[in-house]
This record gives sequence, C-alpha cells and structure tokens, in this order.
Amino acid sequence: MNEASFELRCWTHTGVKYQESQNVLGLKWDTETDELYCVDPQVDMEASEVVTKRKLLSIVNSIHDLIGFTSPATLLPKLLFQEAWRNKLG
Repeated sequence: MNEASFELRCWTHTGVKYQESQNVLGLKWDTETDELYCVDPQVDMEASEVVTKRKLLSIVNSIHDLIGFTSPATLLPKLLFQEAWRNKLG
C-alpha cells in the first residue's frame, strides 16, 4: 500500500460482532451485514416554516457522498434548488 502512496488509516473487515458501523467514503458501513447506507440528514424545521434557498441547499449538501451512492435520492432536491434559483424564489 505504501509503494502506491495509499495511506492506510485502519483495517476493518466484515464478520466482527462487537464492531458497530464504520464511516466509509461518507457513508455508513454495517460490518456485520456488509451493507452501505446513508444516514438521513437532520432537518430541524417547523411544518409552517418557509423553505428558503439557503435552507434547501443546506439540506441537500448535508449528505456527503463521494461515490454517488445516494445520487438517485439527492437528484430531486438539487433540481428543486435549481428551479428555485432560476425563478428567483426564496
């Protein structure tokens, strides 16, 4: 790994019972089931609160995904933000 300039920070493998999920490439990795998943962003808003462009962009960008795993789920909010910007809303 060192010859290829890869910095190895830690070593983890599947099947270890006592380990909880690990952070991998901005996602969570369940080492017991060997599954990747995304943690929902925390949205602190009242039902009557107006959604501004700033708030929408904050929610969309709170999902950190380096490999595009959540792209199908984040596409619609990004398109909503683009449309709000184009129409000069909020």
